[in-house]
Amino acid sequence: MKRKIVFSLILGVLLALIICAAIFITFYNKSKVKPTLPNKQPITQQEQIDKKEQTNNKITQIKKEIYTAYGRFVGLVDAHSAEFTLINTKFDYSVFEISDKIINNKSLSEGILVEISFYKNENGGNPIISDLKLPESISLQGIFVGQADNNFSEFIFDNKHVVLQIPENIQEKIANLNTNSKVLCTITNNSQNPKANLILNDIKY
Repeated sequence: MKRKIVFSLILGVLLALIICAAIFITFYNKSKVKPTLPNKQPITQQEQIDKKEQTNNKITQIKKEIYTAYGRFVGLVDAHSAEFTLINTKFDYSVFEISDKIINNKSLSEGILVEISFYKNENGGNPIISDLKLPESISLQGIFVGQADNNFSEFIFDNKHVVLQIPENIQEKIANLNTNSKVLCTITNNSQNPKANLILNDIKY
């Protein structure tokens, strides 16, 4: 009788252990199952190229010293370069390398005022434009040279001699200026004739 009871107890314990082991294995396997991730859309070849170009541009801008200058758009030289007349900075560059992405969606016309960011070409070629903006007006510190007549006056901005058209409301201020006076000029496009001289919209001294 006692043997039967002991046997039954042992059998019960074994069954309990088997059940616990089965439950443990089930939960362990579930915990190892990785959650299903949403399917990612494949990246197109063009997107890969764009990302590579963006990365290269960032690396280039970190390595290269970026310069900023104001000037006037002259025209395209070829498919990869354009000519500008700089009106400030110490550089005498006129032709710059420029990409389609920078030119695209820009209303460029001859004589229009531009702000360009560029870096020197390490291969010795033309400097390379990294950004181009079309400001409505710019402010430059310079030196008053003198009046050509009541409608035009000459200024120097970073060694660049620039002749500006003088509106009637500014002519009195110009008349009171002495040669070599330091001035702050606000300059805008010539809306009546973009190819003509830029307009002196305001002057402070």
